[in-house]
Amino acid sequence: MTGTDQETPRPLVAMVVGDAAMIKGRVGREALALIRTGFEVTLFTVGEAKHRSETRLGAVHVVRVAVPYTLTDARRQSRARRRARVPRVGYRDPLAERAARTRLQASRLSAASTGVPVLTGALLMLRQQTIAVRSGAQRALTKAFRLGWRGVDATVDALPTGSSWRRRLPKVDDFEAVFGREIDRLEPDALYVHGVTFLAVAARASARARLAGRQVPWVYEVDADTADAADTAGTADTADPVDAADTSVNESRAPEGARSARDRAASVALEKEFVAHAAIVVAVNDPLADALQIRYRLPARPLVIPDQDLGQLGDAYLGLLDAKGLEPRPDEPADDVQERPVLPDRVPYEGPLVGFGPANMAGQGWAWAKALERAVPGTRTEVLMVDRGGSLIFPADELVPATIYRADHAWQQSTRERVLSTWTHALIEAGRPLMGGINGLTFAGDAVLMELAGVTVGLVFHGSELRDPRHHAALHRWSPFHDTSDDWVRRVQATVDLLRPEIDAFAGPCLVSTPDLLDDLPRATWLPVVVDCEIWSPRPERPEPAVPVVVHTPSRAAIKGSAFVEEALAPLVAEGLVDYRRVEGISPEQMPQVMSEADIVLDQFAIASYGALACQAMAIGTAVVGHVSAEVRNEVEKATGHVLPIVEANPDTLQETLRRLVAQPEVRRAAAEAGPVFVRAVHDGRRSGRILAEALGIEPSAPNV
Repeated sequence: MTGTDQETPRPLVAMVVGDAAMIKGRVGREALALIRTGFEVTLFTVGEAKHRSETRLGAVHVVRVAVPYTLTDARRQSRARRRARVPRVGYRDPLAERAARTRLQASRLSAASTGVPVLTGALLMLRQQTIAVRSGAQRALTKAFRLGWRGVDATVDALPTGSSWRRRLPKVDDFEAVFGREIDRLEPDALYVHGVTFLAVAARASARARLAGRQVPWVYEVDADTADAADTAGTADTADPVDAADTSVNESRAPEGARSARDRAASVALEKEFVAHAAIVVAVNDPLADALQIRYRLPARPLVIPDQDLGQLGDAYLGLLDAKGLEPRPDEPADDVQERPVLPDRVPYEGPLVGFGPANMAGQGWAWAKALERAVPGTRTEVLMVDRGGSLIFPADELVPATIYRADHAWQQSTRERVLSTWTHALIEAGRPLMGGINGLTFAGDAVLMELAGVTVGLVFHGSELRDPRHHAALHRWSPFHDTSDDWVRRVQATVDLLRPEIDAFAGPCLVSTPDLLDDLPRATWLPVVVDCEIWSPRPERPEPAVPVVVHTPSRAAIKGSAFVEEALAPLVAEGLVDYRRVEGISPEQMPQVMSEADIVLDQFAIASYGALACQAMAIGTAVVGHVSAEVRNEVEKATGHVLPIVEANPDTLQETLRRLVAQPEVRRAAAEAGPVFVRAVHDGRRSGRILAEALGIEPSAPNV
């Protein structure tokens, strides 16, 4: 830092621009030129989101402000109410017309049931004709009024004079209500405004500062003639949103980018009222400078600053603020600098803090977090889970209701601040955003922001957000994705199609919870699901039951292939060979008891893999039957050295397999005994903790820098 920086603060210039796209163009380059001259710069523009946001363009502080457009909307509604006042000659409300026709039909049916006298029939016919006449007359009158208003609009829009900008451009005061407050709070030393609609904002802010005893000069830059009918550069600032939103106004008359004569007149009137109060008027070329001076009788010709010589703007402000001794900063930033978010300060402490969320499916986010803590002593974790209103709630450090997660900006902002300032690593689940929708609808915005803040980010996928239905259906006969007309299949495909480009663009570590997903993302690493072997411990030995209890617990019937299960079990149940129990909607705390009562657990028969439920059943010492592809079984054995002890059965062989297990208890017992050994070797968390630590690059006592 230079001596000038330490002794006196640099003068602050507040820039206001209506079109946010200009930040990437001329206005952004001008702001950077002012920084190099030695000024501090805050650039205000209209934001697209509902809430205020801040970014950095090099050393330029960019603030995007949410504008509610209260006055603009009020004018639109008022005009809509006036134009809806069509005299009533028939049915102005379509519901009233339908009611009249319904009553007529009821009368006809009633008359027909008693025999229709000639007079009654004639009266009903007359009622029908009356309804038709009234309906047609009302439609014709409404159409005439609509055409009449179009004629009025065409006539008024063609008038080049007599327009009050306050009436024609209500958004000027909408901008003033929001941007004026921002500027007053900032207390800048000078102002810059681009775009005629923001002239009043700068002029009034300067006047308020003068009344408070401060001199705040302002510069007005013009890059297009306000009086030009095809002022495409100024359309974003001057086109009337009330007219633009009114579909009855000359939709086919005006070409894109054109403005009516009345709009141009209002913009010229606004410019005329305030332009003379600007300390300096800047034009981008000589013809524009000459036109402005002549039209508004300016005492001095506007300063011409072409795109190739934007440094003149800094010289102009040096003169305005008498800051000739200001020390320049020629080396920062360059004109090609990228806009970046404003990040909170990092909180220093010893040891990594790893965040997981927001899905926590089957409690795996929590289980992986605890496995990592055990694998790397000194590691702390935080698990965030969104409560979507289901019956299954698993342990988490923060359980946020879905409504707050999606729409509560205060929660999103506080979560953003906490994550960016305290987390050192993050594992984002299921392609979903961690911070609600503040950075977009997928993980991508959050991931970029966290990486900019120095957070190491990894992705973990559970299934349907990565598993491509088209690809899966092509490979697997019993895939649940064959019916492409099914709404659920369409939703899954849409999710996969949305996320896939962003997954491919993500350069960080990717993990998958089941081995079959490696087929969809070969560069990923299998992260085994974790079973708490203290809770899911082998049950005591018990006598062989006369009728084995067969349990099926589908979290989603389509994925589990429950229809295949029901079809295969029906004959066995009818013959009294099994006691079949389909269990759904119970809490996680009840599941160990349910599993302990089962002799056979039927897992899934459509996806061709296995997951947390199968591991829990194996851990407790229950025989598990499921359809697991040869590729998945080979991957498990290759990665772990252990054979997956799930008894293989597909929908075609399930009934036969169950008959064999019922008839041969020793086969069932062997599968049950192999389960706990396999789970303790592969799914007790030790392997998963090591994989997480390696994937995220976590070492014990790594400082957060």
